[in-house]
Amino acid sequence: YDTSVGRVGYPLVSCEIRLRNWDEGNYKNTDKPNPRGEILIGGKVVAQGYYDETSNENINFIEINNTKYFCTGDIGEMHPDGTLKIIDRKKDLVKLRSGEYVSLSKVEMVVNKFSIVENSCLYAAPSAEYTILLISPNQKEITNYAQRNFGEKQWQNLIDDEKFNDMIIKNLQDICKKNGIEKFETPQRIKIVNESWTPETGLVTDAFKLKRKAIELKYKDYIHQLYYEKPIHEPTKRRTSRVAPEPQPIAIETIELSNNVMNNNR
Repeated sequence: YDTSVGRVGYPLVSCEIRLRNWDEGNYKNTDKPNPRGEILIGGKVVAQGYYDETSNENINFIEINNTKYFCTGDIGEMHPDGTLKIIDRKKDLVKLRSGEYVSLSKVEMVVNKFSIVENSCLYAAPSAEYTILLISPNQKEITNYAQRNFGEKQWQNLIDDEKFNDMIIKNLQDICKKNGIEKFETPQRIKIVNESWTPETGLVTDAFKLKRKAIELKYKDYIHQLYYEKPIHEPTKRRTSRVAPEPQPIAIETIELSNNVMNNNR
């Protein structure tokens, strides 16, 4: 039995799982200690494609060794006990003006560790030099934070206060640094919104996953304002391994995770 927390369990006996390298996100199936990459699902339980053969979505189906695989777009990490953990999403990757890629969901998982944050949405405008963060606060925690640091019982009165926001940004940037988030990924501006993101608001799904487009449209004025302000710390211009590679033909380089191996690890 799988008693791990934060993982999606073992592959089913009827499924074949592969991890495909995703160079742009720096995820490889040769990563140590755990292989990482885009999750491909194959086997007889997987559809052969969409009914409409002209659908653009059919590019998500590929064939490897005469087996049809569906490319999920999810980034997985395989653990030694055979369980799989979803750690990222390809669609959550954005490119900054400097050429570096930022994984939105990865940064959000880190900033959500801050007690005052109930939910957050990292955003990078097209060709932006830095990221910004929209925060839906934990009402109890942000009230305590405002009273403890500013003697203010109503945190809403501080929502546009520069010192209040600067302190929160500094706390967030410290958390990001301690958790290995690169400087260019770290949000430079924030906006705290006085609203909880629930499925009823249309800003998250029933599973509380962000609806990024809906959030962007709702808070477009805030986003516009944040990008007209100078960031607290100028983002680094140093180029890293995340710089966009030169366009190359797509190579199907995967690691196959045998069900026999999975079963032996149970």
